[in-house]
Amino acid sequence: MNLLNLAAGEAMRLNHGWIGPQHALLGVLRGDSGDVARQALERAGVDAEVVETWLSRAGSMETPDQLSPNPRWYTVHGRAEGFAYASGAAEPDTVHFLLAVLWDRTRGLLPESSEGTRAVIITAMRDLGVELPRSPLPELEPSARMTTYVEFPRRATDDIIALLGVRHPPGSGSKWAFNYKNDDVAYVRAESGIDLQGIVDEALARDG
Repeated sequence: MNLLNLAAGEAMRLNHGWIGPQHALLGVLRGDSGDVARQALERAGVDAEVVETWLSRAGSMETPDQLSPNPRWYTVHGRAEGFAYASGAAEPDTVHFLLAVLWDRTRGLLPESSEGTRAVIITAMRDLGVELPRSPLPELEPSARMTTYVEFPRRATDDIIALLGVRHPPGSGSKWAFNYKNDDVAYVRAESGIDLQGIVDEALARDG
């Protein structure tokens, strides 16, 4: 199965300009009702409607024609390939991909990124006859408390995100995220330790 095509199809349908592991999960849930990965997710209360509603909150991008996978996609898909090869398969299928999502410590790959949800899915997979990885399940990363919130004109999104990326690159410590509020307004959230208002003001001043 071409998991990237599956995910890309869902990203295009939602008018997103990015492809993440979440899009592949949505494709699984909208696919074959007999798929073991789909059944395991649904036993945990994770169905297509839940995932699509959750993904829709991510906001649509303005350039879906430039669709490309995000870094997390490559990490999860690479892990899925490892699980597939270890089992003797030539390429990963939906079960390998779901295992790769579950064995990722990043929050945000499932609508409810909790230890409880993961436990229910893993139990369902075991009950459905899936051989689980021997490596221990990693603990989820600490939940981010993004208490700072700043709105700004949507046209300035690229400049603000670029400046945030320079001052606080991924993996550097404090976390931040952005989204679109409507056609004219975007916003960023951040953990304490990031001068969010100062960065937004600086980017807007540069923009003139």
